[in-house]
Amino acid sequence: MAAFLVRAFGYADAGGSDLFVDDDTSIFENDIDKLGTAGVTRGCNPPANDRFCPSDKVLRDQMASFLSDRRNVERSRATKSQDQHRGFPPLW
Repeated sequence: MAAFLVRAFGYADAGGSDLFVDDDTSIFENDIDKLGTAGVTRGCNPPANDRFCPSDKVLRDQMASFLSDRRNVERSRATKSQDQHRGFPPLW
């Protein structure tokens, strides 16, 4: 999932540090850190959020949330008036 999102949306910055303590043995550690740096994920164990839980399955609603969050980030770059002019309902 991490690699898919990183490649699909072009996340490039891994932040220069290990954001999560449980992904060190994952071949996707760099992609996971890119998601964390981009703000796509905050972790899986609030409030500490120092774990990503890379071996957990990603459910449909979780994946939809990841994709929806990306859409909202992209849309937030436009102003409210531009969105309203284009017929989009306000998200905030």
